[in-house]
Amino acid sequence: RAGVGMDNIDVEYARSKGIDVINTPAASSRSVAELAMAHMLTLTRSLQITNRSLQNPESFNALKKQLSSSTEVKGKNLVLIGFGRIGSELAKMALALEMKVLVVDPFINSAEVRLTLGDQQVDYELSIIDKNEALGLADYISLHAPFLGEAILGEQEFKLMKKSCIIINTSRGENIDEDALLHALDKGMIASAGLDVFQNEPNINNRLINHPKISLSPHIAASTQEAQLRIAAELVDKIIALRNLLVN
Repeated sequence: RAGVGMDNIDVEYARSKGIDVINTPAASSRSVAELAMAHMLTLTRSLQITNRSLQNPESFNALKKQLSSSTEVKGKNLVLIGFGRIGSELAKMALALEMKVLVVDPFINSAEVRLTLGDQQVDYELSIIDKNEALGLADYISLHAPFLGEAILGEQEFKLMKKSCIIINTSRGENIDEDALLHALDKGMIASAGLDVFQNEPNINNRLINHPKISLSPHIAASTQEAQLRIAAELVDKIIALRNLLVN
């Protein structure tokens, strides 16, 4: 079976029973990156507020005035924490929007993306910098790293960020200390957050659900029609290759 939705415990258990586990990590990278960008743009223009508030016609003019000072993403610093397939895809989208992309990843020595512009391809080298330095420069932070036992963003990290910083998490819910995030939002230490993953899913903290500075989605980043087709095709290829290996 596919490794989609399986954690390390599931995988190890299956393998202990002699069951081959096939993962398809590349198939959904584009889909996850697109949802991360969707949250970025939503929060930049405060659409999470208007989607909740415009049901009341009396709020129309007040919201129009309140949100007239929104900004653009062009020229802003996007910090990618983790630069695998998904981070690379998001970097390409951000560069197309004329953002500046910085990479935090202790496991790589260089970060390069290939942009396709019409019938031309351009290789673009990204800067890799220290995490603490990056947090202070970031206008946006997007998490694309596995959970390694402790939160990537917690109380100390939020203290280093700009008050205008926007956080996006499509990786693992445990990568953000949710209590520290709520404190940072309530105290104006950061601007907002877009979350597709949570601790204790599906029992999400109600304070996250109802917070006006948070854009939410129900762990759907990898769930698109195109991704499912790519997963199916990749699975078929890998199953055939595994079968041929076993037969030979």
